[in-house]
Amino acid sequence: MKKLVALFTVLILLTSCSSDNGKKQESKPGDADKAGQQDQEKQPAKETGQKSVGKGDSQPDNSSAPPQASIPTDEYFPDAQQTKTFKGTGNEFAGEVETVFTREGNYLATVVDNGGTRILRVYQLDKKGISLVYEEPEYYSEDAPEIESFKQAFKPQLILPNPVKLNQKFDGWIVKKINETVTVPYGKVDKVIVLEQKEEDGSFAETYWAPRLGIIKKAFYMKGASENEPAVTTELERVEQTD
Repeated sequence: MKKLVALFTVLILLTSCSSDNGKKQESKPGDADKAGQQDQEKQPAKETGQKSVGKGDSQPDNSSAPPQASIPTDEYFPDAQQTKTFKGTGNEFAGEVETVFTREGNYLATVVDNGGTRILRVYQLDKKGISLVYEEPEYYSEDAPEIESFKQAFKPQLILPNPVKLNQKFDGWIVKKINETVTVPYGKVDKVIVLEQKEEDGSFAETYWAPRLGIIKKAFYMKGASENEPAVTTELERVEQTD
């Protein structure tokens, strides 16, 4: 009997020890998750191939380049009531006197006398630019032309587009230069537009436009000539206001 009691006591002690060890090995709920998170924090982040942009990071500029500079041509329409005298070289008819009459709405009439003939020209200013709408050689009337009487015969020909852009092409012409400073017998003129027209034989012509004056220079170059050796030139020499 004493042996059974002693054996039973030993079994109870063994069971108690086993139970305590089991309690020490139990993990609380969430311990595994915390361990996993700690392991992930220790691991370096994987590269995804995309870089996030922070507030201080610069982003690529995808905006388009600024538009090419352009010039409105309304200020290149010549002022009315003036007489422009041009000096000519290279040809006896290169020199000329241009009389600019009163402006009528969008139209302006001029008469050019080059010593050989008198030419009536009517110009128009609209949103397209400056156009030559009528031309009549051998015009010898001393009176101011009545523009209304010529309107049925108008055939607009664009001679300065609006707006003007560098290297712009129109009707066989190209805008060669803009915002140029040009010296003519009249003086130094700023904001000049230079147009060029090339012929099939290799010769070419240039016209120079200035604000409020219109054309201030015309030059003709023979085939093979440099820009410094024009064959014929017509350059503004004097401007007088008329009544």
